[in-house]
Amino acid sequence: MLVARVSMFLAASFMGSVGLFLKYLTDGIGLQVYAAVEFRGIFGIVWVTAILLASKRLRVIKDLLRYGRLVFIVTAMGVLTIFFYFMTINTAGLAIAAFLLYAGNLVAVIFMRLFLKESMPRATYLAYGLALAGVLVMEPWGDATLSWGIFTGILSAIALGFLNLSKKMLFKKNNQVFEGKAMSTTNLSFGLTWYTTLGLVITFSFSWLVDGSLMVSWNAIVVAIFLGLIPTALAFTLFNYGLTSDTGGNVLILSYAEPIMASIFQVLVFGGVPVLVLIGGALIIAGNLIALKAGNSSTER
Repeated sequence: MLVARVSMFLAASFMGSVGLFLKYLTDGIGLQVYAAVEFRGIFGIVWVTAILLASKRLRVIKDLLRYGRLVFIVTAMGVLTIFFYFMTINTAGLAIAAFLLYAGNLVAVIFMRLFLKESMPRATYLAYGLALAGVLVMEPWGDATLSWGIFTGILSAIALGFLNLSKKMLFKKNNQVFEGKAMSTTNLSFGLTWYTTLGLVITFSFSWLVDGSLMVSWNAIVVAIFLGLIPTALAFTLFNYGLTSDTGGNVLILSYAEPIMASIFQVLVFGGVPVLVLIGGALIIAGNLIALKAGNSSTER
């Protein structure tokens, strides 16, 4: 269990560092956000493919084609989530982007209630209240840049909600039919990550026409290699390992360290984080934790 906890914490830390790579590519080198997203796709798929080869899981790419429509939806929602998340980082900063992204877990609960008819514990309503208060505390009516950042952050949360819903639908279908043998959650997650990174490569390939000369520079490529490795391939690998050893959400709860680590990175590299952002973020995370605990209690019953 200790190894699983460490893996999940490292995964959250690596995911929280994605803004550092994005900011260097956009502010330091001058790339558009589209180009940074394209880079994450290119080098992400290279590293994920290497992991699939090393772990002898490459077959999962072909197996997932059995769920063609659902895989496409998961891929599309993954692409949208990453794009809006990167847009929010670039305009509102690492901390706000990470906190707002995690509101997507609460959005997913609503979607699962609407589309999958899953029960919703009463405590979840308190979670929504806290999350809404958290967003309002951040004062989205502030300057134009902050307002736009919070808007794209909310869009990333909605996209994440649809992503979690579509994943749940795919996992549910996988448990029902797969020639009598369901694919493991880890294999499914790796395969879906592969398709998501492929989706990034295809969707944002036009960025080579805009920023091609900057993208082929050595400093951009080196940073992009680590963008694809640390917050993408390694982060998802460690996350999947921790998730397979989880019982009752005890390991998954450590994934909520991501926005905390993002805030720490912002303080260390880019300066302080406004107090209202920290308060608002704390309310959003508190709502997530209440919903997670309520969901686990409901499942146990």
